[in-house]
Amino acid sequence: MKYIKTFESFLNEKAPETGLMFIPKTQVGANKMNTALQGSGLSAEWNAREGYFLFPEEEVNYDTLEVEIQKLADQNGIDGRIEGIFENQSTSKDDIKSIEYVETTPGNRLYKLIVKLANGEEKKLSSIGNLNKEFGLDIDEYLNRDSAGFEKEVKNKYPDIEVLTSEFDVS
Repeated sequence: MKYIKTFESFLNEKAPETGLMFIPKTQVGANKMNTALQGSGLSAEWNAREGYFLFPEEEVNYDTLEVEIQKLADQNGIDGRIEGIFENQSTSKDDIKSIEYVETTPGNRLYKLIVKLANGEEKKLSSIGNLNKEFGLDIDEYLNRDSAGFEKEVKNKYPDIEVLTSEFDVS
């Protein structure tokens, strides 16, 4: 049986280790996706704290699931992006060369984080919470809602990590 759970309903359960996240662009999009999911046959968990729907799935099925999610979003006029959560995450804070904090203009809100690793690889993340999970960091995601606060905390806690900032025009 497929169903939708709220984030609060699975706080005490073991979270799936892999899956696809659908991150709606707006709250209206989140509401539309919630409604669309109810008749779709897809199972997703809404994470109200981070602002995404998690579609638990094994990595081998990501391509098929991504197509289904995108089709559902397109059919219902929902803007958003899809990101994968991968089981094999062998990265740590020691692997980070730099973090670029990209914020929107106007509004100065976090758009994305671009993490550059020492091996040349680049990872794009949608939130400070995801950065903390991915690399085992401890950056306060509620107090650091702008690039200056983010940069200050990272430099205080992790002086070896370079912090860059840039802007993305959404007007």
